[in-house]
Amino acid sequence: MGFDVKSMVEKALESGMTVWVEFTDGFEIEVKFVGREAFQSLYNKCTRFQFNPKTHKREDVPDRDKFYRLWGEKTIKDWRGLTLGKLAKLVPIKPGKEEDLKQDIPCEPENKQTLLKHNGEFDDLILAVASNYEVFQDNVKEMEGELKNLKQ
Repeated sequence: MGFDVKSMVEKALESGMTVWVEFTDGFEIEVKFVGREAFQSLYNKCTRFQFNPKTHKREDVPDRDKFYRLWGEKTIKDWRGLTLGKLAKLVPIKPGKEEDLKQDIPCEPENKQTLLKHNGEFDDLILAVASNYEVFQDNVKEMEGELKNLKQ
């Protein structure tokens, strides 16, 4: 009997392969690998079909808020180094004078969704990393090298 590639891939995806990437100025995100099938499934969950009377065709109508919420939950495991001051440079907010700009912003579902929705570069980075298996392979090789150095 040959290899069951499908089972091997599913097992690897279930293990939750993650990698830390820097977005900007010390703000790092732990991104989880999401395969093509999972991405398509997520997109389908966030899309409804609507009849267009002008073209007499059925059209996809994406629910962007739902997509950003589910995409953030699926791909962003954690982050570190995001402060109120850095957040003010990434999304349209105006912190009050009494607020501490060094205050950490927690990695919560609403915060993930807001960053994905209001910062295109952040959204692009998450998509590029989460769907690029080579990034995760490079990370595994780097970790193996570090472990080898520690044993010496």
